[in-house]
Amino acid sequence: MSDLGSSAMQVPELHVVSTKVRVLVIDDELASATLVKTLLEEDGFDVEVALSADEGLSMLEDTSYSAAIIDYRMPGKSGLDVLMALAETDSSVTTIMLTGAEEIGVAVDAMRLGAGDFLYKDPTGEYLHLLSGRIDRALERSALLLNRVEDASRLRKLNRALRILSSCNLTLVRATSEQKLLTDICNIIVNDDFFQAAWVGYLQAGDVLRMIPMASAGDHELTKKISEACALSNQSDTCPCCSAAAGEKAIFMDDFQREKRFSTWRKNLNESCTGGCLSLPLKVNGDVMGVLTILSEEADTFDHAGRQLFTELANDLAFGIEVVRTRIEKDAAEKALRDSEARMHTIVRNDADGLVVLGRNGKVVFANPAAESLLGVARGSLLGTVPDISLDEELSEKEFQHEGKPTRAIQLRQSPIDWLGYAAKLISIHDITDRNRLQRNLVDIAEAMGLALEARDPYTAGHQHRVADMAYEIGAELGLPSNMLEGIRIGGAFHDIGKIYVPSEILNRPGRLTATEFELIKTHSQVGYDIVKGIEFPWPGADMVRQHHERLDGTGYPDGLKNGSIILEARILAVADVVEAMATHRPYRASLGIEAALKEIEANAGRLYDSDVVSACVTLFNQHGYSFE
Repeated sequence: MSDLGSSAMQVPELHVVSTKVRVLVIDDELASATLVKTLLEEDGFDVEVALSADEGLSMLEDTSYSAAIIDYRMPGKSGLDVLMALAETDSSVTTIMLTGAEEIGVAVDAMRLGAGDFLYKDPTGEYLHLLSGRIDRALERSALLLNRVEDASRLRKLNRALRILSSCNLTLVRATSEQKLLTDICNIIVNDDFFQAAWVGYLQAGDVLRMIPMASAGDHELTKKISEACALSNQSDTCPCCSAAAGEKAIFMDDFQREKRFSTWRKNLNESCTGGCLSLPLKVNGDVMGVLTILSEEADTFDHAGRQLFTELANDLAFGIEVVRTRIEKDAAEKALRDSEARMHTIVRNDADGLVVLGRNGKVVFANPAAESLLGVARGSLLGTVPDISLDEELSEKEFQHEGKPTRAIQLRQSPIDWLGYAAKLISIHDITDRNRLQRNLVDIAEAMGLALEARDPYTAGHQHRVADMAYEIGAELGLPSNMLEGIRIGGAFHDIGKIYVPSEILNRPGRLTATEFELIKTHSQVGYDIVKGIEFPWPGADMVRQHHERLDGTGYPDGLKNGSIILEARILAVADVVEAMATHRPYRASLGIEAALKEIEANAGRLYDSDVVSACVTLFNQHGYSFE
């Protein structure tokens, strides 16, 4: 190789002839071509010859040639035609044009068409000694130019990615809908006209790794094929989208046509995709939930810097999805809260029960219209006052006499609440006037039934009264609420009402009953149930009558119920019934005494009788000195 001299462009580490460089000589004159070949091979080049323009172009399809020496004048296509053809194929081969005459116009045309240099075939053959140096210089210029072009190309790619990233970030800030966000991001990517398609898929829930298409933009047929190809893939190594999701890292292909991976996926897209591919995982809350896939028009699009920027875009998109979801959830929660508050406000304002909030110093900070009506005060007059409704207990009852109106009974219940950030009391006021009237009527009914039974069987009537009183006290010992205790007392007062259908001679006959007679007596639970079941008690009165002879182990009657199937009121009546029956005189035998009665229930606690009820009953007698009146 000849020295370039001081005029040669200095490019460090850029001498490409340190190893053999392939050169093609295109010349229709065999002697001239052979001479050039021989001289260049002496200088270390690997040289081949083509004797026509068409043959030369055909051989240059092999991209391993670094340079071509082209004769200008050839039959058919000229050297300029060869340059034009190479320009159309974006060939990277360095070319030097040779001509037999000093034609400035040809030189200009050759350089314009991309020739790296131009040499005049002088008759003395001096040009032959210049060829090696000219090839060397042309290759160095081409390499430098290529580096500059590549730098410019990288810069354009980087600027393109930055523009896309900037536009996407603006969209992310304004996003209000997840679906619209995905679609807008895809459109921004393909609007640059450098990318064929952008596609977003979400991972399908389940054991099989599969993507569900969510949004796309660009070539419709291509994005359709991406969706179809991803639907066919069920393993991470068959699809770049699934692979990116499974490996939680970016998957890129420089050139779709040169790629060896994902053969099935590429086969479905082969005719549509012309460039590269980049699949990026989308992570929300640390978990991969989808993939952003971008397909470029050209190969080698996604260099390192570009991949970093698009990875940043994918991370921003995933964050945007999370923000949109959080915003939507927050908006939905706030709307639900507003709706709930509105409904609650409507309910509170229109509730038949009174509601009063007592703030600091016991003053009223809120009262609904029902509270003002029940307390008999004018609208708005409660606010700021300290009404006579403050309670020492959670629940209490009071009577109010409104001027010129009948006395009303109200039930007051208090509970602590947070009111505008400070502790307050909520007092609910329920009108129980009608309930009390109904309860008095029910008591009258129970007493009437007891009188009816007493007229026929005085012993049974006294038994019911004593059982009702004892059951009430047992319930109180258990800490039951007052309303439930009232129900137990009333239920106990007529629990044996069914005996009205049992002949009195059987009820009061001394001695052991026959099996038939005992079976007849056992019917009183069902008969009593049938008598009272049509009465609308505020307590389970009919069930108390039916179940008071049931036992925990299922040996009772009439239904053989067990454990929790027996209501608590009936379990209390069962213990009171047994204790009273054993401890008092009966027509057919003398009293067995309270000690025997208590031993009976203690011995069978947990098997026949409720253990807590038995314990309360024993405490009643042994510690509180309870006795029958």
